[in-house]
Amino acid sequence: MIGDFGKLLHHNFKRLTDAGCKHIQIDEPYFTPVSDDEVRWAVDAINLSIDDLPDEVHVTVHICQGNYAVGADYDGQIGHRYFDKGRYKADLVCKIECDGYLIEHDMTPHYQHCLGSKQLGVGAVDVQSPNVETAEQVVERLKAHKWLAPEQTVITSSCGFNHLPRHVALGKLRAMTEAKAILNGNATRTKA
Repeated sequence: MIGDFGKLLHHNFKRLTDAGCKHIQIDEPYFTPVSDDEVRWAVDAINLSIDDLPDEVHVTVHICQGNYAVGADYDGQIGHRYFDKGRYKADLVCKIECDGYLIEHDMTPHYQHCLGSKQLGVGAVDVQSPNVETAEQVVERLKAHKWLAPEQTVITSSCGFNHLPRHVALGKLRAMTEAKAILNGNATRTKA
């Protein structure tokens, strides 16, 4: 059945790319709570879904660990990272034939020995916190991973901003933009 799902996704991805889509992001939340065999099956299905897409299409996979627990009202109910059960299987995830992975910052070390030449989107701003990071904090989080080449590093958030107040989301986006400028040697500040 998972192979059928891969074929369905492939059909949809082909339609998207035929319409001009150049970026596809697949969200996969169940890599940690399931068995290694189930991850292998999912990897095969994802590889089937992205097989023979045009070379100019950039495919990333977001390894989701849950994103609904923000603040005391939520944390007591379900807790952040409700998908984070069991072994983090980066060694298996890296068998997906995509261009890169989007992960939470503290999961970066799991990819050190299996990333190869793929990109790694490091969630250097924390969407679970209402506090807006500074650009310097984002740079510090990225530089902590000395093994990760700058050309492989994508600055991103730990997950989506949908639950954050607009001013917080914009502040976090600004911090990522300014961090990129710092890392590129162009440390200009944008207005709030």
